[in-house]
Amino acid sequence: MRQLKLPAVFMRGGTSNAIVFKTTDLPVDRMLWPEIFRAAMGSPDPFGRQLNGMGGSLSSL
Repeated sequence: MRQLKLPAVFMRGGTSNAIVFKTTDLPVDRMLWPEIFRAAMGSPDPFGRQLNGMGGSLSSL
């Protein structure tokens, strides 16, 4: 699997959370963005348990 290093911020607010990128740090080709966003969220989970890769879906995560 190819790895890419991008600056990002993990933000939490109550029960909501997000990974935030600056558009200037993302590739110019927007067709590449969905793959980057899915990978940053940990999707797909090889065990098929997490919804968002950041502790969602199971109460023990």
